[in-house]
Amino acid sequence: MFKGVLDNRTIIIRKYIIRKNDNDNDEVRSRVIRDIKISMLMSSHKNALKLLGCCLEFPLPALVHENAAKGVLRDDGSLRETNGGQSLLPWKTRLRIAKQLANALTYLHTAFSRPIIHRNLRSTCIFLDDDYVPKLSNFSFSISDPPKQSHVKGDNKKRASGYTDPDYLATDYITEKTDVYSFGVLLLVLLMQRAAYSNQAGELDITANPKFMFLMARLKFRQLWILKY
Repeated sequence: MFKGVLDNRTIIIRKYIIRKNDNDNDEVRSRVIRDIKISMLMSSHKNALKLLGCCLEFPLPALVHENAAKGVLRDDGSLRETNGGQSLLPWKTRLRIAKQLANALTYLHTAFSRPIIHRNLRSTCIFLDDDYVPKLSNFSFSISDPPKQSHVKGDNKKRASGYTDPDYLATDYITEKTDVYSFGVLLLVLLMQRAAYSNQAGELDITANPKFMFLMARLKFRQLWILKY
């Protein structure tokens, strides 16, 4: 991701990288096109990162977005600063971010002729503007339910570590509930400022920790915050 200037205003440039495991470059381009289409559909929502333009002529496709001055969230829900450090967000700010993201997700599921499922919801998809208003981004893996069906068969290729709905993993069926589960994990990440998954030996993923889930089920949010420390 880069920053630039367009018509005297700061913009964000997101490039799609062709990785070694992307055997089919056409698949990458189809993800870019999907991201563009759904970003345009979401352009009227204040909690979606607005798309200003795109360029598909280069080997690395690029999307141009509005500037989100505060940057993007880290894996643990803190704010990634331009100097490489991190900034812990106040409690009320985190709750407000979660509420506004829930609104954006509801819009994605209900505002169009068929529900659109984000399928890749995680903290690193969230940008913040100057006023800490969250902006949902990266619709490249989004998918719609076919007409007269309540679910769509997935390819099981996209799994956001720690955020993936167990039912999706078991059945390969994608529904709005796939996003709802991911949002629940994101809420935990924001409340506890702890990454959804752990690379440390012996440390459980956030949804596998019985203490966290016990308190979450009983809406003991303050005790969750205390547990973090």
